Amino acid sequence: MADELSISASTAYSKTLAAGTLKVPSLATSTQVDVATAAVVDLITVAAVAGGVIAAADFGGMAGYLYVQNLGPTNYIEVGLASGTYTVAKLLAGEFLLLRMNSWADLTLRANTAECNVIVRVFSL
Repeated sequence: MADELSISASTAYSKTLAAGTLKVPSLATSTQVDVATAAVVDLITVAAVAGGVIAAADFGGMAGYLYVQNLGPTNYIEVGLASGTYTVAKLLAGEFLLLRMNSWADLTLRANTAECNVIVRVFSL
């Protein structure tokens, strides 16, 4: 039996306007995915170094799910899939991302002004 990854997501939105409150219906979904292995790199510290590769991991071109969470209290981190480029995401304090990646080899992270603790989890398909 393969390992299983359970994924759940929900969103809700409301905005107060002069004419009343705008509410968008809540959305919720979940799924289960068979995964081959979990390459868990749980907690890492990402340093702030201008223009450099701060934390990097080589995943050998595998396909799978990537989860990154910024545990820092005030600082943001940038996420990239190649050395020196951080175009995938900018995660503010407390934010996270979950992506299904077709194939990638390198994960690079860079903190803005101070060190950040970050959770990184990769699940191979």
